[in-house]
Amino acid sequence: MSANSKQLGGKHSPSLSYKSADEATVNSVDSTTRHTQLTSSFETDLSAPRRIRREDPSQELVRKYQKDSKYSAYVQVVERCLQSFDYVSEWADVTAFLTKLERSFKTYSRFAVVPHKETVAKRLAQCLNPALPTGVHQKALGIYEQIFKQIGQEQLIADLSLYAYGLFPFMRNASLSTKSQLLEIFSRVFVPLGTSLRPCMKSFTAGVLPGLEEASAEMSGRVMDLLDRLQETVDSAFFFQTLFLVMVTNAEQRESALKYLAQRLPVFTQKEDVEQICGDQGSLMVRALAATLTDSKTLVLRAALDVVMTRIPLRTCVFETRDVVLLVKCAAEVVLKKDMSLNRRFYTWVLGPGESDAEQSAHFAQYVQAPLTEALLGSFAATSSLDQQHTVLRVLIGLIDKPAIAQPILDAIFVPLLQQLMAERDACADGMLPVKLASVSRMFVEMLDPIFTWSSVINQLTQAAVAADDPGARIARALRLLLFFVQTFELDDDATLQVHVPMALLTVLATLDRMAAKTVDATLCCCLTRTAIELLTRVPTAVFADVSEQADVSEPDIGGLFETARAFYGMHDAASEDRADAAAVERSAAEV
Repeated sequence: MSANSKQLGGKHSPSLSYKSADEATVNSVDSTTRHTQLTSSFETDLSAPRRIRREDPSQELVRKYQKDSKYSAYVQVVERCLQSFDYVSEWADVTAFLTKLERSFKTYSRFAVVPHKETVAKRLAQCLNPALPTGVHQKALGIYEQIFKQIGQEQLIADLSLYAYGLFPFMRNASLSTKSQLLEIFSRVFVPLGTSLRPCMKSFTAGVLPGLEEASAEMSGRVMDLLDRLQETVDSAFFFQTLFLVMVTNAEQRESALKYLAQRLPVFTQKEDVEQICGDQGSLMVRALAATLTDSKTLVLRAALDVVMTRIPLRTCVFETRDVVLLVKCAAEVVLKKDMSLNRRFYTWVLGPGESDAEQSAHFAQYVQAPLTEALLGSFAATSSLDQQHTVLRVLIGLIDKPAIAQPILDAIFVPLLQQLMAERDACADGMLPVKLASVSRMFVEMLDPIFTWSSVINQLTQAAVAADDPGARIARALRLLLFFVQTFELDDDATLQVHVPMALLTVLATLDRMAAKTVDATLCCCLTRTAIELLTRVPTAVFADVSEQADVSEPDIGGLFETARAFYGMHDAASEDRADAAAVERSAAEV
């Protein structure tokens, strides 16, 4: 056997054995070929028309033609031609097979049926294998055209799944000249089918989109025109819903779909804009864009952010709150790529069109802060996946470089995040955070301003001490949080040991003094005392002033220690403090 024949029979070539008409089905195409792998995603969609259709229109014609002796000859000619496929060994043999098959159909073109149509469709699909030369592809497409012309529109609708199996996935692997021929078939034969295309609309759309990847402006323009005609034919809302579904389920088509959306989507400023594009399925569009924002390809991420940035302004966002939360969450995760072009697009979207820092901060606070806070906090609390919690912390680390975004978010979620980390530690059998989560959480805390972190933790205790309702329980929770913070994170720098740990110690002592005077809760007082001892062991001896030579050492004002701590950290009264608590964490988790 020649080298060509060995290549034809190798793992990149189609299966070339003939089977009887009873055995031959489209689903039996050799799964080892690349072409069949590409078409596997089309099977479910294309099976729909076969399930819903009634009696095959060709059956009535076959009963009519059986009285004609020439029809029997037609069937025998096609059958012999299909049998010859079993002896194909070279590229030239494939072309010869297609030539005989085409001659058979042209000779008996007055018969509007295709004998052994399942096997014919299978062989034609195999002849579109990417391993075969362009000439074979063009010959096979010519036979498709002859068949469609011969059987008519009604029969094509009935057999749509058979012929679509080979044609729809072919665009991605076709040469430029073959793509032009394929587009002509799509435009002249399939688009006029109108609403009859709906059962396989997803596959057809996915088959056309790769044409937008061509650098040729002429080819891209033809594909855009075809998609526009398709949109008008099957209904605009249904078309876009299908396109969004393709984006969700088929990562390979996302870049092409985004190219189309970038030129055809309006700027969404009112509810009617959403209804015009996707009917009552606005959430589907958001999920499609969210899926593209989690893609691994940088080009896809740029295109998705461009669409979001130019078509979905947050100041006039008309989507449901949960959809905005999802979109903002997925967009924020692009900072993990550490790509300046992606970060710039994200910051432009969430900070708005304002030029001054004040305008951008106001835009973020009004339109973005709430959904982004809910997205990050909810994702961290709602999932038991350490990978997702790890991702949230890394996103926060990535946002620290942008104070206009990071600081309002941190003000709202820092304490709840600590509470969630503490709960995660308590749930572990060894009483320690998982290594991966502990590592990134320590990195996160180390990158924050110590004054911010310590003021956030100490403020929980000062607020609990002056609370009117159930101060004992609140103090106990605040003490657990303080101990967790001290014991979990590496707080060994000079500023922490000489300033913040002593301030925390003084606050605990002041709380102990208050509670000892108000209550006889021995358990709470013991907790305060143990916490004070834990902090005292961490205070370096250099912190304590040498007062042995001072003539007058006044007794410290324990009651004034609260005001000292609050003034040092710039804290507000509990009544005016608007921080997220455990209830907010649960609500956000439930929303996500």
